Amino acid sequence: MNQNSLLRTSVLMLAALLHAGCGETGTSERTSPVAVATETRVLGVNGMHCDGCVNAVTTKVSRVEGVESCVVSLEAETATIIADPAAFADAQAAIEKLGYEVTPVSE
Repeated sequence: MNQNSLLRTSVLMLAALLHAGCGETGTSERTSPVAVATETRVLGVNGMHCDGCVNAVTTKVSRVEGVESCVVSLEAETATIIADPAAFADAQAAIEKLGYEVTPVSE
């Protein structure tokens, strides 16, 4: 076997090993995460008096698992939350834990 044949064989073997180890099954079908339907709800948040309150509510709610976004309005005294429906109870509890009164505005 000459040097070119040996090199070519080595490259082909390496390519086969890399392909085998990449997790491809040879089909073009790919799996993707299951999308969870989200809902938008507006909660009344009573007791906020400054931007610090807005930041605290936004941060706390945004960290709740299942929450995609949270927009808090000081003027309207609301938190507009986009989340997995199962996350709303935890989001409300997070706001109440900060010391604010929560009332549903829309569901």
